[in-house]
Amino acid sequence: MASTDAPPEHCPRRKPWELQAEVKRNMGILRFSDGMEFNLEGPLRIEERSDGLYVVGEHFMAAVKSREEGERLIAERKQQKPTDE
Repeated sequence: MASTDAPPEHCPRRKPWELQAEVKRNMGILRFSDGMEFNLEGPLRIEERSDGLYVVGEHFMAAVKSREEGERLIAERKQQKPTDE
């Protein structure tokens, strides 16, 4: 049985729940104590970093295993987004 404390298989080196994160709400920056920063402003997009791929934007961030998974996640989030009328 796998431990629930283990990091996801697709990001073995990064343990976000162990890092202290600081969000600068006015700027939309997510900064981790290891120096990694993500700008959560703007449209959803895939960003490649030294430790993997991430979908970021629209005040959201998620690690993904591949570009294909990232594209699927972006499409799903766009479908769930309410339309402005």
